[in-house]
Amino acid sequence: MHKLILNNLLLINHSNMFRPLSRSPSNRLQDSGIYRIQCNTCNRSYVGQSGRSISVRYRKHIRCIRTNSPNSAYAQHILNHQHEYGPPEQTLHLLKSCTKRGIMNQWENFHILQLHDLNQLIQEQQIPEHNPLFCLSIPQLPYRDVNTYT
Repeated sequence: MHKLILNNLLLINHSNMFRPLSRSPSNRLQDSGIYRIQCNTCNRSYVGQSGRSISVRYRKHIRCIRTNSPNSAYAQHILNHQHEYGPPEQTLHLLKSCTKRGIMNQWENFHILQLHDLNQLIQEQQIPEHNPLFCLSIPQLPYRDVNTYT
């Protein structure tokens, strides 16, 4: 049996037929890693990380909205702008499945800066220090001086 990986999707060659073996999107909400929550009103996003299931972390954000807690930048966005949030199946997206904390920090920063440069990030999101190495892996991002992210 031969394995072929294409765009992070594992395909198996069986009788010259390729069948995807990746889990369904709803099952991916049980993974840990880097996630994005999209605002239903303005379509801007919050990027976060969780060592637990991202759906558990999503529920924590929703609890912050319901209790008017300042402990979530996503909740602050929803409450400050009177925007709407949706169900996790529509608004919660796993960007990168990972479990190690040090690696998670780098992947989270990468995705935050990517969405920031595309002007798709909520304004309540904290922007990490710019890393010029990220520009090597995101061709549409121009090189910027560290001072442009302050």
